[in-house]
Amino acid sequence: MIDPILGSIKTAKELDRSNQVEYDLMVKATDKGSPPMSEMTSVHIFVTIADNAAPKFTSKEYSVEISEITSIGSFVGLVIAHSQSSVIYEIKDGNIGDAFDINPHSGSIITQKALDFETLPIYTLTVQGTNMAGLSTNTTVLVHLLDENDNSPVFMQTEYSGLISESASLNSVVLTDTNIPLVLIIPGIFPSITWTPGISFF
Repeated sequence: MIDPILGSIKTAKELDRSNQVEYDLMVKATDKGSPPMSEMTSVHIFVTIADNAAPKFTSKEYSVEISEITSIGSFVGLVIAHSQSSVIYEIKDGNIGDAFDINPHSGSIITQKALDFETLPIYTLTVQGTNMAGLSTNTTVLVHLLDENDNSPVFMQTEYSGLISESASLNSVVLTDTNIPLVLIIPGIFPSITWTPGISFF
């Protein structure tokens, strides 16, 4: 806002450099003459980082997706914090099994262990940025694992037995020795299963 008498410009609310780093204002001055005369000018304001301010991340929460079969050492994501001095990055929480590592200087996150969607489908990492003044800020990094069809189907039994008459018609159901339909059971959920009959001679 601007003082109508003094012409001094003041902030009307708290500034956040991560949202906007500069402002362009058009200011009009009008005298009290008759007729009144006026003039326009532009004011360009840059928002700087306070010397005593903690680092500010470019986002309060980051979200990334990676495949569960991503190889060790693969890039996951990048966090960035702004500060008047250099920032050191560290994963403070949520790094279960030390699955990830972060470059302390660049904020680049990589995998350092094999990942498994069935074991843990999402990691919630708390990353801390600390500047040379010892001031710290945290951000959250959500790492979503993408499920891959990396598990072969497993039968509940190693062998199944069924009975059927040689005079049975086409599409007749094979029965077990307890006279119920013979069903081959595979636990779990799979994208698709194709049944391929084998050939046996007795």
